[in-house]
Amino acid sequence: MLEGLLRNERHVTTGSYSIAGSNICRYSYPSWMHPDNLADEKGRRPDHPDYDQSTMKVPDLREGHCTPMLLQYWEVKAKHFDEITLFKVGKFYEIFYYDAVFAQAACNLRWMGNNKKPHVGFPEVSLYEYSSVLVNAGFRTVVVEQVERVGEMNKGQGRKSDAVVKREACQAHTAGTLTHEVMLKNSPSPAQPNYLMALWFSDGCTHPGALGDRLSFGCCVVDCTTSTFKYGWFEDKPDRQLLRTILITLQPRELLADKKSIPTAVHRLLQGLAVPPTVTQWHHWDPNTEHGRQDESDEPLPVQKACGAVLAYLRQTMLYEAVTSFATWEKLDTSNAGSSGLVLDANALEQLEVLRNTDGKLEGSLLNQLDHTVTPFGKRLLRQWVCCPLRAKTDTDRRLDVVDWLLERTELVADLRSRMRKLPDIERRQNRVFALGLQLERKAVLYGEVESSRIAQFMELLAALKEADRCLAMKFSWQQVREGDGALPALLDELIPMEELGYVDGILEELGSRVQGSESDGYSAAPGCCPAYDEAQSKIASIKSDLQEELKTVCHEHLKGCKPQEAKFVSVKYRYEIEVPERCAPRDLEAHGLEVSSTRKGFVRLLTQEIRNMTEELDATEERMKDCLYPFMAQLFKDFHKHTIRLQDMVQRLATLDCLLSLSEASRPGAGSMCRPQILDPTEFTAPVFDLVDGRHPVQEAALARSGREFVPNSVEMGINGSPTTLLVTGPNMGGKSTVLRLSATAVIIAQLGCRVPASSFKLTPVDRIFTRIGARDSILENKSTFLIELEETGAVLQHATKHSLAVIDELGRGTSTFDGAAIAHAVLERISESIGCRTLFATHYHQLAEDEGLHNTALYHQACLVNPATREVTFLYKFTKGRCPQSHAMHVAKIAGLPEVIVEAAREMSTVFHSAVEYPDVPYDDEALGEFYDSVKHVAAH
Repeated sequence: MLEGLLRNERHVTTGSYSIAGSNICRYSYPSWMHPDNLADEKGRRPDHPDYDQSTMKVPDLREGHCTPMLLQYWEVKAKHFDEITLFKVGKFYEIFYYDAVFAQAACNLRWMGNNKKPHVGFPEVSLYEYSSVLVNAGFRTVVVEQVERVGEMNKGQGRKSDAVVKREACQAHTAGTLTHEVMLKNSPSPAQPNYLMALWFSDGCTHPGALGDRLSFGCCVVDCTTSTFKYGWFEDKPDRQLLRTILITLQPRELLADKKSIPTAVHRLLQGLAVPPTVTQWHHWDPNTEHGRQDESDEPLPVQKACGAVLAYLRQTMLYEAVTSFATWEKLDTSNAGSSGLVLDANALEQLEVLRNTDGKLEGSLLNQLDHTVTPFGKRLLRQWVCCPLRAKTDTDRRLDVVDWLLERTELVADLRSRMRKLPDIERRQNRVFALGLQLERKAVLYGEVESSRIAQFMELLAALKEADRCLAMKFSWQQVREGDGALPALLDELIPMEELGYVDGILEELGSRVQGSESDGYSAAPGCCPAYDEAQSKIASIKSDLQEELKTVCHEHLKGCKPQEAKFVSVKYRYEIEVPERCAPRDLEAHGLEVSSTRKGFVRLLTQEIRNMTEELDATEERMKDCLYPFMAQLFKDFHKHTIRLQDMVQRLATLDCLLSLSEASRPGAGSMCRPQILDPTEFTAPVFDLVDGRHPVQEAALARSGREFVPNSVEMGINGSPTTLLVTGPNMGGKSTVLRLSATAVIIAQLGCRVPASSFKLTPVDRIFTRIGARDSILENKSTFLIELEETGAVLQHATKHSLAVIDELGRGTSTFDGAAIAHAVLERISESIGCRTLFATHYHQLAEDEGLHNTALYHQACLVNPATREVTFLYKFTKGRCPQSHAMHVAKIAGLPEVIVEAAREMSTVFHSAVEYPDVPYDDEALGEFYDSVKHVAAH
């Protein structure tokens, strides 16, 4: 990162980084940080192929004039050169040199000390706020803490007089390894999984004709907030559709990349994503010692390497124990790998704007329109549901039954949603508590009430789990409300078995009984639950009693004439000082064993050696008492973890309930009617069925409503009573063809989620996969033209579609010459309609296709419009109508776009010439490769 900036290569494209880059050379730095001298720990310069950007060569400073504290700093910095080092000094985190320049620009911190030597800082309580700002700006941070108190340092054997407290790197914060609530809250998608991903590509390739492209790869992802690992090995196609699907579905925040493993094409693909991950160059692990899971020996080597990279990175970021101790490992299932649900690949997810809109934002996506969840864990589960809707009729009907039931009980649903809305992120908090159970002793010296705060978090979690249990139990009260009116829907009834009621309350009550205190007064171990804590507490009470006795003794023996109420302990300069009126203090203080600690008008504050000794003992005992809480908390949290399976299962059921409630909210009528889709049994029909009446696109309808306009509904019919399953759609430019294609595909997703559909009625046999070829785009980064991308997307339909699929294809062939484009479109249409037989909407401006009477299983539709013969003005009706449209009315669109009238008229005349000269059957090939493609598709169609 840093060495690239010094070479003016900005790997992080943020404003803060750019500012830092422009100012970085204004300051003074040690000689070894100068660009001309920069080297890694092995002395390799940045231009060396094996240069390690995470380390820095620092000279031996022990014989120089470097302070002991700075020696500690350079020891850490030498191993964490590419991370911003947050160095603890007292109650502040301080940042030096290059790091200070970056941090000041990103966080707008005040400069400290000499401006020639960059130096900034912030207080302990602001650690996670500022660190999250830096991580979101593209940096990684390492937190260096004091790991001993001053008193412990002074008692150390053989320590030099100029010794400083010990410091160690205790935390590291990177985009893909965030676990703290504050940092997650400040992340771009707070409630969604925060994935760290590693990819490892095979050296060879099993795909014919793709030698050297390394299409096979191993993948491992982990969400550190829930300790969930997923892994798998995949064989991709040259278009890397499978990899794109994984990246879009999981949307990792950070990707570990070994520059020797990942192909250049994949780097380009990553840069072209709407929401690209932070790419971390990583090769700091030994495949001979890091094998990932112990039972993973049967996995292909790329999977082992990907898992090993993730585990090694967790060690580097000091999260290995916390994440792996309670980890769950599962196979990474993708839509292309045999999922039992409706398959949505990267093309469908992007072109239908399922998860993000075209700008990469959540607003304007189908997920955003359907998401009415009120819990973070419900929000995560709903995203999984949307990425892979159901396929089986019985599963979909079960969800629809619940939605219908919930829609009839508005008040009860509102009450439940109100209760659930108050719940914290139980899933993540549970995992954090499990991790805290690993800490048997204090490590970092923190000045806040850390121990009490951790117990408070635990008590809040117990309270949240109790409330979650009550939320699930409410379903029985629902049944009682409508007693005799039918049982609960089966899926809702299964959310919590009757025998589970009361179990959670019992275990939580027992765990909570080990804690005493309150949110306002702080929490600690209840009497009898931690003998060491009880002993320290008793000792503290004894010392405080002795201090009061010392006060009485001093007052009686040394402060003549001082009334008992005039002498009291205060805490100004020291923790315990005796404050008395000046007249009561003896003149010869030393003779009485007294010393003045501080004064105020008319009063003097005194100390005795005995008070000093008792105060030191009190401080030490209180620190020891706090330290006793670490093993107590470890045992408490471990006992809590014993119930993890049942508790996590309860949270999963609650997330399911939240998603069902969300679907019911999304099913409520808004601007138009909502219908329950009728899922038909495919075995009862010879052809797949799709019968949508007055369908509307929910996202576009909502957008139009905000501007006071209405969406024009449309009906689409395929496979009903022997009707064709392929619809060839023509119509004017801007007439709404693409909208009909999108709303048809979107209706399937919504229906197979188990949600009501914005339509008057909708009947369909289940769809196994949606194929899309919508919109025009190229990919400069991937070196792909618009036409090549169109052919890749179309190729997926020809290779993978079954008769139960849905294909929506818009303007295939426009990326090349008219003749070749029309030829390819005709061949593909023929193959789909006559051989595959899947439900297809095929929109085109090649009107010659509609004139081919030889196409079977194909019906003609168009987007209706009205044309004024006198003015040639076109009025779009946006209605999907049977029959063909003879023209695309491009000249009308040209006028709308503002082209000069003289240009439009010239184009109109030339269009007439072209139309009279062209005969579609005699299509000449001006490109040999395209001709071969056409012939090959024709050959497949014929067989």
